Amino acid sequence: MKNKTKRVFWGFFYNGVREELRRGIKWRDMYLFTKTIITDDGMKALWDVDNLALTEARNEIIVQKGNIVVHMLGDIDFDDRQTREVIINRFFTDALFED
Repeated sequence: MKNKTKRVFWGFFYNGVREELRRGIKWRDMYLFTKTIITDDGMKALWDVDNLALTEARNEIIVQKGNIVVHMLGDIDFDDRQTREVIINRFFTDALFED
């Protein structure tokens, strides 16, 4: 039950960050820098993660696996196999042993 509670908490955290990206920044009762967020089930399967969302421009990604949530922004090809492997090895190696 403890691992399920952790997973729910990190899922909640992931959803909060995703919503912040979508909504943008509030300034003088207006939201600026809003972004269209998409989910890509094919990419999620390739990355082998619990949750994955991208901006429509595909230059920003938020990924959750186990108790690790990573948010990245940049001129990065997140579809590239080598890029994916580097990110997974760097950030998600510990997540493999959490369950």
